[in-house]
Amino acid sequence: MSLSKSIDFLLENGGDVLKYRPHREILQDISKPQEQALLEKVLETPAYKLLERYVKPNGYIGIGMHSWDKFKETPLQDGEAAARLLSNYAIPKSSPIIKNFISSLRNDEILENEFS
Repeated sequence: MSLSKSIDFLLENGGDVLKYRPHREILQDISKPQEQALLEKVLETPAYKLLERYVKPNGYIGIGMHSWDKFKETPLQDGEAAARLLSNYAIPKSSPIIKNFISSLRNDEILENEFS
């Protein structure tokens, strides 16, 4: 299967994330309004909405890191899984959820509270 056929398949059959990323990153054929409209659909997906529930006031997402299967209800309560979803969904770095999460990961006091 050629790259073109693979992309066409994703654009015809994929969900909002699989439409957003190829247009934005591979084809680069999307206008800013179209990109924003697709991003808004991505931000309404059930997984992203679930992740939003785990954002703490300090910006950290979830409980700890690398241990969702032992202590949590869903993988998205794990900092690593949350970071992976944000990356996989190509949430822009300018998004408050990304900015605050990165800030929390760079804050020793927050990390000490989260991991002790």
